[in-house]
This record gives sequence, structure tokens and C-alpha cells, in this order.
Amino acid sequence: SEALLKQLAARDACKDSTAPKTLLAEFYGVSQRNDEAEASLRAVLEKTPGSVDTQIKLANLLVNQNKLDDALKVLEANSESPVIARRKIEILVASGRNADAEKAIRQFVTIGYDRPIQVVDGVTATFVDAGHILGSAQVVFDIQESARKFR
Repeated sequence: SEALLKQLAARDACKDSTAPKTLLAEFYGVSQRNDEAEASLRAVLEKTPGSVDTQIKLANLLVNQNKLDDALKVLEANSESPVIARRKIEILVASGRNADAEKAIRQFVTIGYDRPIQVVDGVTATFVDAGHILGSAQVVFDIQESARKFR
């Protein structure tokens, strides 16, 4: 399996794809070859630093090795992602850092429908019920530019 995955990763058609390296990392993880799994996932993150999925996989691998501080460090990038924020809170709670977890939870903001929120000077956003999917919302932007208003 490993040789096949390495051959796949070496193909010209796959040189720009991170999928073979991700599959190889998963193979290493299942095989308890954690150092190689970590190296493969870090290589994928180097190519695609915005990959939330890869960050979560690497953080989970590190958590399973009880490297909680390393896992939290991996989750620093893309921290605005709700998936990343949730995983960070889970790790903080698991490591007994309840004060840090509470602080992270307070960064979440609930905004109700039909309540304009100022985004920046001259721009407000209002969430309105989209109606087609339970809990879904549309965002209406109101922009004030000099004497003109846009919606």
C-alpha cells in the first residue's frame, strides 16, 4: 500500500495535488507511524496553508500522541474557521485549560435576524431569514458612501 501511494504521489498528474500525500499520511497514522504521518501532513499544510481539513487531521494526530500544545499551535492558522475554533476549544477542555476554553468560547458572537451590525464605517450587515432551509440566513449589506446609499 505504501509503495503504491508513493508511486501515485510521484506521477506527473499528481505532482500539484495534495491528495496522495494526505492518503499517505492517513496510511502512516493507521500504521502507527506517527512521525511519518506528521511529516506528510505538515508537507501538505506547507502547500495548502488554508486547508482546514489538513489542520484538523494534523491536530488530531498530535492530540492522540498527547502533544496538546503542538496541536493547539497547528490550529492557530485559520482560527476564524468555526471548525478550527471548535476543535481548539475541545483540546483546551481535554487538557484542563478551562479558563482558556471559556475565553475562546466568548469569542463566538450570536447575531439575531433583522439586527443591523456595523461592519466598518459606512457599512452595516443585517441577517434576514432565507426561508428555504431551517436556520439559514441571507446577509443584506447597506453601504453609505458620501450622500449615496447602496443596498
